[in-house]
Amino acid sequence: MGRQKLTGNPRAWFDIDRAKRFPGTVRFDQEFGTWRSRATGSIHAHEDLYLTASGRWIIHWWSLQQGNFNPS
Repeated sequence: MGRQKLTGNPRAWFDIDRAKRFPGTVRFDQEFGTWRSRATGSIHAHEDLYLTASGRWIIHWWSLQQGNFNPS
C-alpha cells in the first residue's frame, strides 16, 4: 500500500496503488515552440487526476517552473 499524503491536512491520505490515474494531456503550442497543458493552459503547471478506491477525486498539481508552488 502506497500512502500519498494530501496538501492542507497532514492526516489526510489515499492509497495511490489502488487509485486510478488519469494523466494530464498536452498540446504543442507553435507560438512558444513548447508543450502546453490542456488542463491548466500553462507551459509550466500541469495536473493529473486520481479516482480513489473510495470514489473521491484528487487533483495532483505540479509546476516545472522552479520555486512556483501556487496552483492558482
